[in-house]
Amino acid sequence: MSDVSTTSGSSWDQVNLGDLEARLNSLGGEPTTEPAAESETPTLLEQFMSHPTLNFLGSRSTDTDHEDQQTETIVEYHRVSFAADQTRTILHLSFQPDLAKAPSVEVNLIDADGRIRITQNTRFGVRIEISLLSGLPTASTVCVEAICTTASAY
Repeated sequence: MSDVSTTSGSSWDQVNLGDLEARLNSLGGEPTTEPAAESETPTLLEQFMSHPTLNFLGSRSTDTDHEDQQTETIVEYHRVSFAADQTRTILHLSFQPDLAKAPSVEVNLIDADGRIRITQNTRFGVRIEISLLSGLPTASTVCVEAICTTASAY
C-alpha cells in the first residue's frame, strides 16, 4: 500500500512533515517555504527566448483608465526564417477578434540589425516588411517583437 493512501481518509495533522520533506529531498526536489516573488515571473520575451522551438508567443490585454478610455495592447514575438543571403521578408500579424481601429505599431528586431517598414495597418492586421542590413551567410531565424496598441472611448 502506498504512503499516499494512508492519508486519504485521515486528517493532514497525522502527516509527518519532516518525513515528507526528506522524501522530497531524496527525489531532488527542494521544498520552499516562501512563495515565488512577482519579480521571478519571466517576462513574455524571456519565455519566448528560452524556448527555441516556439515560433510565436503573444498576449492581448485590455485596460480601462479613470476617464473610461479603453486601451487594448497586443504584444507578439515571432521567429522569422531567412534563407542564406536573403535580406528581405514580410511578416503578417492578424488580430482575432478585430481591434476597434487600426493600432499604433512598434516593431523591433531582437537579435539582428535591419530596417522595419509597416506596409499595411488595419484593425484586423498588420503587414511588416523586414530588411536586414546584410544577408546572413547561412539559413537562420531572426526574432521580432511587435507591440500594437489602440485606444478608444469605452
